[in-house]
Order: sequence, then structure tokens, then C-alpha cells
Amino acid sequence: MKTIYTLFFIVMFSALSGQTLNTCDIKNHNGSTIQTHGSSQLGIYGNLINDGEFTENGNTSEVGFYNDTNSLTISGENAPKFANLIVNVSQDINLEVNSIVNTGILFVDGNIVTPRSTPQVSIDLVDTDIYINEGDDTHVDGYNSYTGSEQYLFPVGDAFRLRPISVQAAAAENTSRAAYFFENPDTPSAFATNFDRNEKKDEIAFVTPVEFWDLDGNRTTRATLTWDAMSNIGDLVNENNITELIVVGWSKADQQWVNLGNTSTNGTVLNGEITSDLFNPDDFEIITIGGTTVREIREELTIFSALSSDSNGKNDYFKIEGINNFPDNTLKIYNRWGVLVYSKEGYTDPNPLSTDDNNFNDFDVFTGKSNGRATINTNDLLPVGTYFYILDYQTASGHKCKSGYLYVNR
Repeated sequence: MKTIYTLFFIVMFSALSGQTLNTCDIKNHNGSTIQTHGSSQLGIYGNLINDGEFTENGNTSEVGFYNDTNSLTISGENAPKFANLIVNVSQDINLEVNSIVNTGILFVDGNIVTPRSTPQVSIDLVDTDIYINEGDDTHVDGYNSYTGSEQYLFPVGDAFRLRPISVQAAAAENTSRAAYFFENPDTPSAFATNFDRNEKKDEIAFVTPVEFWDLDGNRTTRATLTWDAMSNIGDLVNENNITELIVVGWSKADQQWVNLGNTSTNGTVLNGEITSDLFNPDDFEIITIGGTTVREIREELTIFSALSSDSNGKNDYFKIEGINNFPDNTLKIYNRWGVLVYSKEGYTDPNPLSTDDNNFNDFDVFTGKSNGRATINTNDLLPVGTYFYILDYQTASGHKCKSGYLYVNR
């Protein structure tokens, strides 16, 4: 077996020009070994393709991924093993193979993105629960696993924000894994089945339509879920009734939502957390927040989450039915990297009584064109894909916020 030491790579890259360094990939061929030693430091400015063995000797070496302009990818046949992993990639690191960290992760800029349809491809912390500087722009967008004996807070979220979940000490002795989904359980994007919110035990009054977590592990634990303003908890319970919330799980055996309890709640309807009773995560497909008391909810707005920029008179703009009743509003739309592509104060629906899209101006409504600062040509259509909206609006009872995903098609 051929072993390639860290020093060789440092010397090799030092001989390259700065421009070459920023675009150079590392391919570790099958049968070769890259090994970091002691307090050595290795900076990678391109993609890592690991078909051989990428490992560390000791627990103080650092491997950093750096790029200010492009996303980077870790791929190959084998999982690389890092002692300390540094993430400084503004457009994110994408994992196509699981990657193992034995000492800790330092988030500087960008997320670690994993494929949500393949939970086994995750960022794996083994015998360490250390990560630093997690936040809305620096977290795991997808699956994170932990193997260890400590209480663990998974730094997971979606492309735009951190949405953590925690398990008790010893819950991950045989590995625990989690991911967050800002999606309606009725229509999940990465699962082969739906989780109908109407299929529930009698004591459950409602299941949130906003979000859920996938938590895996075969040790009994309590789980603590979090919520923020975009969770729209205020639509489900009154300000003083958050103790009526419960954790609910989709039972694999019963094929319905069951009550996982509430041992504690903290916070307000805008920001808080809830802890379940004891349960085995592997008995449930997904878990989320529900409630035991029915609240009469009058939907003030109906938000249509897709538009097609084909000018055929159907779904040609971002339609928010009922928004004309709340003129004091602000709409912001972001791409998956958090760049503001559209903003409008006083957003309106030009055709409030019809689904036909006629007689509107491009920049009175969002038609898939940007009016953000990063736009070079405002007449150009934005790329097909998923965007994120935040709608703030004022009602007679106070300020409200709606948020979610918006799909732009042609």
C-alpha cells in the first residue's frame, strides 16, 4: 500500500500558483493512503475524491475546505476520516459519501449538505460531540450522525436556518442520526410514503403542517425539538397555551401519528422548545410537534407554492390569496444560498377573485424575475428551482409571519 503523507501535499500545493490552487481537486486513488499527522494542517481548495484511504494519526491535525466562489464536493468509494474539519466554503460542501470527524468541526462559512434521500450519507461525529460556530449559515443541511455517550444537539437545519434537535446521554452509543425538513408531512419530498396528518390517535388534536425531523437510533431517549417564528406555532396554540403542545411520531407499526408526550416546554410561540417522553426513535418514521387541544383556525391566507414563468395565464405569478386584506406587508424571496432575489413592500394579488393570471406588471408581483441587488439584468428569469419566501404582515391582532418554499418552473 502506498502512503502519502500530509507534508507531501503541502509541498506540492505550495509549488502551484494561487489560481491553480483554488481550482485543484484531490483524487486519492484506490490503494493509496492520505494520512494527516500530529498538528499538521491541510488546506483543500477543490473537490476531494476519495477512492483510497484518507485518515488521521492523532487527534490534533486539521483539514480545511476553502472556497469563496464555488461549492465543493466530497465523493468517492470510501469515507474520509478527519480529526478536525474546517468548513469555509461560502457555497457549501456537498457530501456524496459519508465523512467521519473524530475531534471536532469548525464552521466558518457555509453548510455541509447531504442528500436527504440517502440518510446513510451523513457527516458523522464519532467519539466527539464538538462543533463550533453553528448558525443559520453554518450547519448541516441534511443528515448528521453522532456516536458517543454524551447528550447531543444535532446542528441540523435546511438551506436557510439552523433547526436543531437533541437526544439524551447514551442515546447514541450505537449511533443516532437526524435531519430537519421544512416541509408538510403530508407531502414529504425525500420519503417513499406520505404521513397523513389526519391519520392520528384520538388524543391528538393536530399535527403541524410546517416541519418535521427524521431521528434514527435504537436506544430509548427523550428528544427535544425546537421552533422559531417560521414554525408558525401561533397558528396552532395561543400565546399562553404552549404547554398543550406535544411531540408526535409517525408509528411504523400503526401507520399513524401517536403521542410521544411533553415532559417540558419553554419559550413563547415565536421561539421555544419541547421535550418528549421516552421513546425508541427507530419505531418512528419521523417526529414533529402536535397538540392535544383543538383550536379553531381561520386561514387568513392561501399561499400557492409554485409558479411557471411561461405566460400561459395559469400560475404565472406568486399568488397569495387574501393578501389584499393586509396591505401592511413585506415579502422577501431568497435563493438556496440565502441571496435576496426579490423584495416587495405592500405585495398584492392583482386577480383576487380568479386563478387566471391577467393584467399584472412583472414587478408588482413575483413572476420568477429578480429585483434583488445581485441581479445583473432584471429582465432575465431566475433559474428553475426551489426558493424560500418570508412574508411579514400586520393584522388587527398583531404581527404575523409566514414562510416556506416556492418552486419556480418554466
